[in-house]
Amino acid sequence: MPVSTTIDNELLKGWIALSSKVGAEEAMNRYLDEHGEAWAEAYQAFVDERESRGSMLMGTDDLTAFISRSKETFPDDLAVLVMLPMDQENEWKLVQFSWRPES
Repeated sequence: MPVSTTIDNELLKGWIALSSKVGAEEAMNRYLDEHGEAWAEAYQAFVDERESRGSMLMGTDDLTAFISRSKETFPDDLAVLVMLPMDQENEWKLVQFSWRPES
């Protein structure tokens, strides 16, 4: 699972949340108006990272939370994340499960 070093930026988190409500283009316009150059730099760093590491990225905050919750819920199991490619380019399905190794 490629881990993103840019997606945990508060501006990107806010933009992603807003994009799901108003669409990516409208969210982009709002963030450029409200945050200007700081937003443009954060977004460009994210785009560069996606180009170099792939379209399926997980933030370190999300990955840490996944590991912590998995350990709390299933202390004797290994948490597993699997990225499965879907029919369209840059479309992925994330599957999670736990596995208990035999002693």
